[in-house]
Amino acid sequence: MKPVTPSQHVPVIFGTAGHIDHGKSSLVQALTGTDPDRFKEEKERGITIDLGFAFLSPSIALIDVPGHERFIKNMVAGAATVDFAILVIAADDGVMPQTREHVEILELLGVKSGMVALTKKDKVDEDWLDLVQEDVKEYLESTVFADAPLYVCDSLSGDGIEAIRSALFDLAAQKQQAGTGNHFYMPVDRVFSVKGHGTVVTGSVLSGQVRPEDNVGLLPWGRTLRVRRLQSQGREIPQVVAGNRAALNLADVDVEDISRGMVLATPDVFQASRYLDVKLHALSSFGKPLLHRQRMRVHAGTAEVMARLAMMDGERIDPGQDGFVQLILESPLALRRGERFVIRQYSPLRTIGGGEVLNPNPEKHKRNRPEVLDRLKQLAEGTLAGWIVQRVDQATSLRLDELAGLLDQTEETLQTDVDALVEDGRLVRLETGNRVASGAIFAAWLESASSYLDAFHQKYPLRAGMRRQELLQKTKIAAKGFVSDFMRHGFGNGSLRAVGTDLVALPTFEINLTRKEQQMVQRLEQELRNAAFMPPQAKEAAHLVGLPKADALLEYLVYLNRAVCLEGFFFHQENLRSAEQSLARRFSEQERLTVAEIRDLFNTSRKYAVPLVTYFDALGWTKREEDVRIRGEKLSEL
Repeated sequence: MKPVTPSQHVPVIFGTAGHIDHGKSSLVQALTGTDPDRFKEEKERGITIDLGFAFLSPSIALIDVPGHERFIKNMVAGAATVDFAILVIAADDGVMPQTREHVEILELLGVKSGMVALTKKDKVDEDWLDLVQEDVKEYLESTVFADAPLYVCDSLSGDGIEAIRSALFDLAAQKQQAGTGNHFYMPVDRVFSVKGHGTVVTGSVLSGQVRPEDNVGLLPWGRTLRVRRLQSQGREIPQVVAGNRAALNLADVDVEDISRGMVLATPDVFQASRYLDVKLHALSSFGKPLLHRQRMRVHAGTAEVMARLAMMDGERIDPGQDGFVQLILESPLALRRGERFVIRQYSPLRTIGGGEVLNPNPEKHKRNRPEVLDRLKQLAEGTLAGWIVQRVDQATSLRLDELAGLLDQTEETLQTDVDALVEDGRLVRLETGNRVASGAIFAAWLESASSYLDAFHQKYPLRAGMRRQELLQKTKIAAKGFVSDFMRHGFGNGSLRAVGTDLVALPTFEINLTRKEQQMVQRLEQELRNAAFMPPQAKEAAHLVGLPKADALLEYLVYLNRAVCLEGFFFHQENLRSAEQSLARRFSEQERLTVAEIRDLFNTSRKYAVPLVTYFDALGWTKREEDVRIRGEKLSEL
């Protein structure tokens, strides 16, 4: 039969699955001509211990995984990166324990389709073969392989191999794109040294691309490495993209520094964490509930770590049920959102569940909190909007480019969702830096700020508002360093009112004076006029009008722009306007004035002259040159 050639070039990875000694490696060798068993022990014992790799075409790779129960962790490491599965069942054995466990693992890892290969047809007669096929189909009816095509073959003679090869190309053609995401991400499954070249790692590229001389981050340790060269199928290539099997030759790193389970990725995009928020499914076949604080093995990507379950709702997940859990890892993992994982019993070894990573870098949660459960439910919906809100809530505020990097998206793809989230209040758009903030945290901050302002207005009904810095300090904790941005947003949307340059008030607040207070304000204002350039401080002003305190009334005059407070002295605005005219006349006659000369000009003393001159400098009426003042640019001309 003429060999089948691929009809598409999107990279595709197939993985075998099945019980030990059911012919997985022999099938891969028959399909590709490559023996996937790499180690001497594997060849001597006739079983696959570690992952093996072969290529059906330049764009189609096959991963051969071990079937023995002792090597399930290696099987999971291979299955975690495949697009389609080939379930291998020997005709002389039929469905066996590891067949069932492998199928459960594939389902937990989200492998949705594939094919079934019934091998070793030469070992049985036709009647037995028919019975086995019926048994296999009956078992598969309740699995992801319910609609998968079934092929019968003999790998040694080649009978049926071309039909399987053709079916693999047909399946491969169904894959429309090679992975998702813009940033490079590759779990490491093999590490070795090549004489004259140094350290080489291999893996399946799950997103992005990489070229020689690019820098990649090694996670979980955070070290940055340089890619010397790339290979695929034994030949050097200029780049690898999502969906490729690839070998990366890395500079300045020893083989001992890298191991399976680590990840190579675009630097500073992905992070390792000891906590994972997950949606966890308990296998019905296990027959026991998963319990809070239970210790187990977590298999994710190509990594295996020990962890404990922290149930977010209740104390258990019953067989066949789902639940929200925070995995507390004993070693950090670098994963992506949406990544699938499997959990196995600590001892004896047995697959007991698995699920999906909702948040790969969460904060540690307190249990049985409605707000935590609501957020996890939103993430479980899988919408991009839910991920945006989660990331922004976690950081309080992010630039759009930062958000795009964290979500492995482009700013353009985020824009529609961000606009909709701003519209319904789940995000707020800040004025500076193309930045969005958490709508929930802003609402909490605004509630806190409004509470402080309401109390302030009740305590000081004649003050126009609270000083901005005071309000910023009081609400600092609520907004994690973004209070200034939040205050400006509050001014912009009308939630707060700016009073001058230094005060802030509630938009509904108004100063309402009693008749007596109006009379006191008029008397105080007249005293300030009469005092000219030797005005009173607050205590002296109160004494002049017969009040115990006059601070609030004086601040009201400042609010009305009828007075200015300079170092505790209250100058009337009319006197200051006349001072501008006096200064202008004197500078038309004299180019330089000392502080003493300005003091004499206004018939005052040094204690008043110093704050006056400082005020003139700030307004631009005067300009300091050494120990004298010259005419400032803002001083009016006569």
